[in-house]
Amino acid sequence: MKPSPIVLGLFALAFGLLAVVNGLVMSRVETNRTGEAEATVWLTERELPMINRLSVDNSGMDLRLNWRLSTDETMGDARRPLWLTTAKLHHLGFRVEDGLPTGERRLKMAQTREVFLVLECNGPAYLEAVRRAEAAVSRAEEALRANPADREAQAVRQQARRLLRAEEATESRLFVIDAGTSAQSLRTLYANRSRYIVTPGVIRLSTRGEQGRDWLVGAIESIANDTLHVPLEHRRAIDSLMQSNRPQQGDTREPRYAVQVAYGSRQDPWITAVRPVGEQGQ
Repeated sequence: MKPSPIVLGLFALAFGLLAVVNGLVMSRVETNRTGEAEATVWLTERELPMINRLSVDNSGMDLRLNWRLSTDETMGDARRPLWLTTAKLHHLGFRVEDGLPTGERRLKMAQTREVFLVLECNGPAYLEAVRRAEAAVSRAEEALRANPADREAQAVRQQARRLLRAEEATESRLFVIDAGTSAQSLRTLYANRSRYIVTPGVIRLSTRGEQGRDWLVGAIESIANDTLHVPLEHRRAIDSLMQSNRPQQGDTREPRYAVQVAYGSRQDPWITAVRPVGEQGQ
């Protein structure tokens, strides 16, 4: 049966819409990659672990940014950075008085705001995390020396040593260290384009009750473009490195690959190179 003109028209419209969408996507990609990259950073499997294969035959692979924060461990919120103070929240556009009696607060601004975030790889924030882990080991060893037979002290030291080994070998070195409303201003402050990434993100505002009063609490809700699809030529390199360096049972799984990620003029990332960890200091 010959398709009716209406059916043919619908097919033509669908193909036309698909062509328009593909054209817009390609235009965005071309614009993003025109000119000098906004940042070009080497990240290892610690910062970009594989999260997904898109099909059974391994024809697709995704990597996701594994980012961290310097946090107040007593707060129990891994996404609440120490630098996100009340003053910083006001700077970002959250106009709310702090410390009001519970029930009297009225949020006058949106509880989430789109901002620009600064990600630092293998810099001072990571070195501070290592220092804290080393200090925890020192405290645990000192406590054990005071009472060598204390099994709890022995367990604490063992755990502290394990956490230090992980910090040095496997934990992500990618930290969110600042936020602002202007990408250009943040880039001026963090000029090293091989260490600092400036990318869009979202900060969420909520309240924390304490002693009958509400206090502002800010947290990182999300980071834009945190998932990278791996093109075929780079996927084969990553597969080869992962297959040739399978960890033995009980071994600490150290990173096996390093990925060079470029960020363009629209802050969209893409993978430009893959190499084994250890080359050129990675």
